[in-house]
Amino acid sequence: MNLKERQRQFLDAVQKHFGTSKAVRPNELFGVSNSAKIIEGGMLLGVVNLNAAREDAEAFIFACVMRFPPEDEVYFAVLVRKDKTKFLERLAEMKKLGAAAKAAGEEAAAAEGAEEEFGEESGVPIKYSARNNLVRIYTAGDGLLWLRNAGFWNSLDFDRAPFGPSTEPDQVVVALHPPTASARRSLLAREFIGWLGSQVGAAKIHELPVWKDAATLEPAMRRMPSTLAVADIEEAVAALGGHYPNGEVRRFHAALNFLPHKHFVILSGLSGTGKTQLALKYARAVHGLTNEAADPLLFVCPVRPEWTDPTGLTGYNDVLTNRYVVPTFLEAVLVATAHRDSPVFVVLDELNLARVEYYLSDVLSCLETGSALQLHSNGVPLEGTTGTSIRAELPLPANLFIIGTINIDESTNPVSDKVLDRASVIDMSAVDVLAT
Repeated sequence: MNLKERQRQFLDAVQKHFGTSKAVRPNELFGVSNSAKIIEGGMLLGVVNLNAAREDAEAFIFACVMRFPPEDEVYFAVLVRKDKTKFLERLAEMKKLGAAAKAAGEEAAAAEGAEEEFGEESGVPIKYSARNNLVRIYTAGDGLLWLRNAGFWNSLDFDRAPFGPSTEPDQVVVALHPPTASARRSLLAREFIGWLGSQVGAAKIHELPVWKDAATLEPAMRRMPSTLAVADIEEAVAALGGHYPNGEVRRFHAALNFLPHKHFVILSGLSGTGKTQLALKYARAVHGLTNEAADPLLFVCPVRPEWTDPTGLTGYNDVLTNRYVVPTFLEAVLVATAHRDSPVFVVLDELNLARVEYYLSDVLSCLETGSALQLHSNGVPLEGTTGTSIRAELPLPANLFIIGTINIDESTNPVSDKVLDRASVIDMSAVDVLAT
């Protein structure tokens, strides 16, 4: 799909979402000279020709794009419908001021040979044009749109009241290309979406599924393990290089899918018996992937010896950055929440390097009672380090499959009966070496 096709598909999806007629096409701000730019205190949405804007217009839509290396593009469109009259008033006022300034400048030049001058408003130099063919549209931290039809603002950190009336956008839709599973996109792109929500209001941001996620969410990735024949999974695991001749795959499959609302299995045994590889190859077999293909629904979370509380799994609010730190386990929960029809696997590798009761108690309680994870105490969602809004409470979705591995040696901690009672435990101490 080339650039023009992506833009056309986004514009079509925007019109369908906003419910505007075919006669109302979004103003495209995709070019180099008229594209969106972040400035101090806000953003320039772009430069657009609004000289022919009419009072009978159904709405105004401005389609923009921000690009992030190496390949991410965040397409977004701003709808102005409710405040359409204010928008038109500002356009008319700018043309009126521009015409007056031009007439005054021509009269002064004819009388004294002076250069053209332009007035100031609120201490900020402003130049107006008698035409609205190059209108700059800005969004600021107050959630409003501000216009000027000549010159640029490099900062919005000043009193903008004299430059009104400002306009409140009705809604903003976003779409990311290339499409990928939620919480797996570029950090910069996700941060931009979160920042855009802080500008116009998070409730006004809506994500559009414009492009099919063919690379990561094929039909095979939207099938639950319980719907698959065990023999097919065993065959797929063997094709991936797994050697489990004593029914380990069959037992693992039964334990993981025994209950429809809780999927938690602990693989126990000596180091090197293939516990982690069984979990990884099982997930890839269910998702229909090869060893080389990236699996966006598989997360490996190595347990660290210094973990003494749940923050290593469920994150914490960083007061210095005012953002919620999202570790790998919480990222898996967010992905599973976003993709309810797909199985998401998270492997807690070497579960007992730390005291399991110290850091896993909250998750175990949620698994047993069905209650939600308590992430923070704020009344409003916090911005996460992945760009996702983090609610105060987050239930563990039924499509989340948790697999822990336990090594039995002198470097690990003993696991209490309380923990073992809440999981299906499979002993993999017996080893059958593949003959060469």
